[in-house]
Amino acid sequence: MADTVSFLMKQAGRFPLLTPEQELMLGRRVQAWVELRELDPAGLTTKQKRSLRSGRRAFEKMYLSNIRLVITVAAKYARFCKTLGMEDLIQEGCIGLARAVEKFDAERGYKFSTYSYWWIRQAVTRAINQTDRSIRLPMDATDALRKVGRFVTDYREEHGKAPSLELCSEISGISAERIKDFLPHAQGTRSLDDRAKADDDQTSALVDLIACDRETPWEHAEQEDRSRLIADLLPKLTGPQLSVINSHWGLNGHPPMTLREISQSSKRSAWESTRQLNKRAMLRLRQHAGVVSREAS
Repeated sequence: MADTVSFLMKQAGRFPLLTPEQELMLGRRVQAWVELRELDPAGLTTKQKRSLRSGRRAFEKMYLSNIRLVITVAAKYARFCKTLGMEDLIQEGCIGLARAVEKFDAERGYKFSTYSYWWIRQAVTRAINQTDRSIRLPMDATDALRKVGRFVTDYREEHGKAPSLELCSEISGISAERIKDFLPHAQGTRSLDDRAKADDDQTSALVDLIACDRETPWEHAEQEDRSRLIADLLPKLTGPQLSVINSHWGLNGHPPMTLREISQSSKRSAWESTRQLNKRAMLRLRQHAGVVSREAS
């Protein structure tokens, strides 16, 4: 990468910087070229065709004379980018530079470098925002995170602690609510293959710590055994006991109910009798379950 960037800088140095007078003259020719290139070439006069060729050469001269500015801006933002290399950022900046040459109005009295800087920066930052994150964020969110991140770093170095949310909002000019919404995205995404503790290779990978909402084969087998055992034990109960157990535990299509709800729905004389039925039924189930377990062993 260093060799490529060095080559680009060497080539860019071959083209001298423009004087304000040259920028004014070339800018006028470029504007005339932009207007004429949209017309049908067959309908152009000789003078217009000459202006078209002159404007194209003026565009190339303004473009090549400002490549060094693109390299400077790309180098400034290269440290913020993880996925794009320096050559990629220069390429994106050159697209912004070409747009700036076409839009530059020399009659307003601004230097071209001042005007083109914003177009170059916009192209570079937009490319970073679109490619540097697995989950793309809006441009205002990216700018806010970058601005708050610089302030937090400087504040931590000076005071030895992180600033409050209200202070970040006051300094950056961004509301505390927006900063709070953006902060969860500040660290980006992590691979599920990363270790739970980055400095410990013996810890589990993140993917191994994700809870599964489906039964494992062992859990499914245990559930089947449990259902088979219950089906074998329920016939051991009397009719009233079976009715209470089915209603209380939601078995055989019954919705689960409390013992008090069961006593009210069955119009029993007292809640205590329902409780006693449930108690005797559970005791009988445990006794027969113990017999089945001993026979199985």
